[in-house]
Amino acid sequence: MTDKDDPAAGVAGAELSFGRFGTTTTDAQGNWSKDKLKGQVQISIAKEGWDFAPASKKVTGPSTTVNFVGRFCDYMGLSLGAKWEYELSIDITGVENPTVVEPTQASQEVVRVDKQDARTLFYIFSESEEPQLPDGIDAKSLLAIMTNPEYTAIVSRKGDNYYDLTHPDQEESEDHLIMEVPLSVGDTYLGLTVEREETVTTSAGSFTALYCAGESDEGTGHAEAEAWFAPSVGLVKATSVFTDSELPGMVMRIELELTSYTP
Repeated sequence: MTDKDDPAAGVAGAELSFGRFGTTTTDAQGNWSKDKLKGQVQISIAKEGWDFAPASKKVTGPSTTVNFVGRFCDYMGLSLGAKWEYELSIDITGVENPTVVEPTQASQEVVRVDKQDARTLFYIFSESEEPQLPDGIDAKSLLAIMTNPEYTAIVSRKGDNYYDLTHPDQEESEDHLIMEVPLSVGDTYLGLTVEREETVTTSAGSFTALYCAGESDEGTGHAEAEAWFAPSVGLVKATSVFTDSELPGMVMRIELELTSYTP
């Protein structure tokens, strides 16, 4: 029984069921054995908080090697190779001769997992197409708000907390807190307040998500943001609406929608 995030490690405490032949549990190294099996036997495996591939398997014969690969069901959907693909849409109104901005694609992928004594670091590589925006609007800074396209982000899972770090030697602090899990109404996610649970539909499907909202001011600009976070998947939808007192009437709306998620 191996761990997807750490192939050299086993999954301890997983229960295997052999139908009428009973059950057994994996040891500290993820190994197991079962004797006195006869004929074709369906083996299934389970452990709370984990998914396994395959979920079950048929074996024949008294001596058969069967390996299951386990994936811890991380609250943010993080695991080695996990990938999120998004469509990014930008709509600008309230300006003369507004530019039509074609939707672009963005993605994030966990490319490395580093398990340490007190924390687990997930290295995330982000990519995105740069939209063609009107003069005077910085596309890169806008995308950074939504997807961090310019650098590999690091998410640290430490106990019940998740932190956004810029390098592996950085210490976790409140300034870098993404959230404390599990989220509930009144909690904070990425600086936004969790207001309710609701179903949200995206191109990747429908999710039971936590709806979060908030607003902020910077200089002459004002931003109102919404986010939908689905436990065990991650961010499935986000919108931001920007206005600027120096550009009366101008409204820019950015929407990020999940198109696919691969755990």
